[in-house]
Amino acid sequence: MTDDRGKHALAAAQRYRNDIVRFLRELIAIPAESGKEGARCARALEEFRALGFDEARCDGLGSVIARIGSGPLVILMDGHIDCVGVGDRAAWSHDPFAGKEEAGKVFGRGAVDELPAIACMAYGARILAERGVPPGVTVWLCASVLEEDCDGYPLMHLIEHEGIRPDLVVLGEPTNLDVYRGHRGRMSVEILTRGRSAHGAHAHRGVNAVYKMAPIVADIAALDARLKHDDFLGKGSITVSWIDCTSPSFNAVPDGCRIVLDRRMCAG
Repeated sequence: MTDDRGKHALAAAQRYRNDIVRFLRELIAIPAESGKEGARCARALEEFRALGFDEARCDGLGSVIARIGSGPLVILMDGHIDCVGVGDRAAWSHDPFAGKEEAGKVFGRGAVDELPAIACMAYGARILAERGVPPGVTVWLCASVLEEDCDGYPLMHLIEHEGIRPDLVVLGEPTNLDVYRGHRGRMSVEILTRGRSAHGAHAHRGVNAVYKMAPIVADIAALDARLKHDDFLGKGSITVSWIDCTSPSFNAVPDGCRIVLDRRMCAG
């Protein structure tokens, strides 16, 4: 991009700054954990339609999609619209669903991951439409659902069931404004141990499933330290991301224990 074109693009974006911030704050203010995104999707669809795209609708999975242009080169720009839970609300200095703006920053659940991408991509597409979409290009926007629980599935649905087969994909994941050309793969692994329940006063009669899980957890921690580093993608990693157990009561030996592992993989 030449200096003049870059200045014009930044100036165009600056004209929409207040609209982008408003849209972002309004999205944050609508709670939308994975599987419960309906109200936030409706707000995004309303904005996409107001921006005058060639097409704006929800796909069969519930993601909000919009299109400008109709050329053979297909570019898909995606940001996920769902969020994870807020955990302990007392740990938040601002209401996670207020979309508070303070000192040039916007606070709330999704204010980094990944609602700014949706707001900025929407208005970036509007600017592109105003400047003229190249005749050989189609740009699709996607505000995808279920990403936190099923990352990858929303875009697979677009390809397999909606007929959108992009040549290029831009993901709005937070990278501190750096352009990342790849990422580690992800595997989710569930491990179960089974025991035998007994009353806590007679624990020796039972088999504690949590105790059976304990050495597995220790082995996983040791495995993480041994995983290799890739010069391009960084270090492979594994961590216990969830643990729970089944037990008849607080005074009984657990007869089941489950852990979920988050494994990030490098090439090879």
